[in-house]
Amino acid sequence: MTLKPLRNTDFKFPSLCFVCDQGNERGMQVPFALDTERGRVVAELNLGQPFSGAPNYVHGGAIAAVLDEATAWAVIALLERFGITRRSETSYKKPLLIGETYQVEAWVEEQEDRKVTARAQILGQDGEVHAEFTGKYRVMDRAEAEKAIGQLSGNEAGYVRE
Repeated sequence: MTLKPLRNTDFKFPSLCFVCDQGNERGMQVPFALDTERGRVVAELNLGQPFSGAPNYVHGGAIAAVLDEATAWAVIALLERFGITRRSETSYKKPLLIGETYQVEAWVEEQEDRKVTARAQILGQDGEVHAEFTGKYRVMDRAEAEKAIGQLSGNEAGYVRE
């Protein structure tokens, strides 16, 4: 497996993403990477007590945030485009335990013009699916991207639809 780290710092705009930014002390700091051989975005996930719902379970909203971020990175890494979530659906199969390690995987399922469907899942150490996610994205045009991140000046300009 060949992994390429995915970092907001690769772009020329500042970010303190709640899910993935390693510099966000209050965030989850999930380290996403691109598995170049399988064409999937992957991460190891181990969330602590600040992300609990019930004392021993990870909050469902935190799980949905991780899955949404994973699919967003799939759009960025696999299609080289910025996308905006238009609709999402999360299915919770088994609870995630606080302090346990899980695997996250995300991929692009289909693309038609600016519309993208991406999927993600969280797997336990035994390979069992704990949560699944489907995200419907729209590839951003320049105006949308500049509203979201500011003036496009670096390599991020290639990630929008003109």
